[in-house]
Amino acid sequence: MISIEQMKENISIVEALEQYTHVKVTNPNRRSISVRCPFHSDGSPSMAIYPNTNTFKCFTGCNDGRVGDVIDVVRLANSVNAKEAITTLAKDFGLQNPTAEENRKLDQKRKQKKENTLAAVALNKKVIEQINNLNDLAKAIQMQMKAIKTMEELEQLGEMYHLLPQIEYWLDCLVDDSEYVKITALDEVNRLFKGLEGSES
Repeated sequence: MISIEQMKENISIVEALEQYTHVKVTNPNRRSISVRCPFHSDGSPSMAIYPNTNTFKCFTGCNDGRVGDVIDVVRLANSVNAKEAITTLAKDFGLQNPTAEENRKLDQKRKQKKENTLAAVALNKKVIEQINNLNDLAKAIQMQMKAIKTMEELEQLGEMYHLLPQIEYWLDCLVDDSEYVKITALDEVNRLFKGLEGSES
């Protein structure tokens, strides 16, 4: 029989819910879909479906309050254990033992997922570091501005005075949902600090 992991990869959560419950999804491309939970008497939508992760969650407490997958859908819908749910899914969706090529692709997918996770962690670490650096720089500039008493002192502060709006812009970019926006901002901030280090040496 196909592995549990491959089963979860091959059967979408939307397919499983529509096949084994009364749930009908009209907008499957959304990141989060709210529906009435089929596993309890639900007066208003209390279940969220997450197509990107192929999971669901009932916020009223079905599935012991845990995030569920396609196996949990069958287990709850048919009142069976996990083993019986797996057998049902394999039979209903015609899933057979994976070929060597399918195993190779699954291994590649696992490897890519791991690499993506590590890259996301590394990016997040750099983002936090530069957010702290930018906040420190903004505070330093503001302190220098408060100490300014003459136009000559303001001119000495020079371009640093005009950096504050740019720092605010970068801080917004570094918390943006877009990875591209974050990376672009990081490159610009890195160049800024390298330039500042060079001017001090």
